[in-house]
Amino acid sequence: MKFTQIRSRILFLMLFLQAMALYGQDNTDYPIFNCDWTSTWGKIYWTISGDQVTGWYGTENKLLTGTLEKDLNGTYVLRGEWSRKNNPNKRGGFSFVFDSPTSFKGTYWYEGNPDATSKWKGACKNRGSAADIKPANYPDFDCEWTSTYGTIRWSVSGDLIMGWYGEGDEHKTLAGTLLKSKSGNFVLEGAWGDRDNASEKGGFHFTFDSAHSFKGNFWHGHDHETLVKWKGSCGEE
Repeated sequence: MKFTQIRSRILFLMLFLQAMALYGQDNTDYPIFNCDWTSTWGKIYWTISGDQVTGWYGTENKLLTGTLEKDLNGTYVLRGEWSRKNNPNKRGGFSFVFDSPTSFKGTYWYEGNPDATSKWKGACKNRGSAADIKPANYPDFDCEWTSTYGTIRWSVSGDLIMGWYGEGDEHKTLAGTLLKSKSGNFVLEGAWGDRDNASEKGGFHFTFDSAHSFKGNFWHGHDHETLVKWKGSCGEE
């Protein structure tokens, strides 16, 4: 193996480990939200923002809103509320336990009656990643990107996208998960950091309006209210 290949793999591993530290979680068993989910009550379409998960099932009038966390056994659990946009009286809670990245078993109940639970299970049918089948608007991570904060060089591993931005040393990092929004655009959400300055870190949200451009925001630390614009494009745009 060539030295450059070894160096590249070492850098990728270092960035992966840093990303896990920034996320505060081990993504090995992290649910694959962007594949095709079916469930007891119809298909589920998810949207992710940090540990907050929203979505709809069956029809767009049937909503899910919850928080993803790990239980004492290290298993991902999504707990939250279900509701109906067209019928405010129909609402309640749910708890989904992900026994793998592509399946969950759980329960739901009606508001005011948490002891009367019913089963709700789901599974992911497409066990590939978003990168396995690339539509025309899939981001071109192989091309050279310029952005508000310098050149971005990407590295892709399934739905996990990592990169370096700025000029010079590869100490300013990006790491996130690529998802697909309801509108069909690809969205990259994750964390940025600076290996030379541990206090410099935060989150970002990039929406790719084409394969060669994105518009988005970033924030420092956990200050999600103070957003700063960040856009980028590929040389072919």
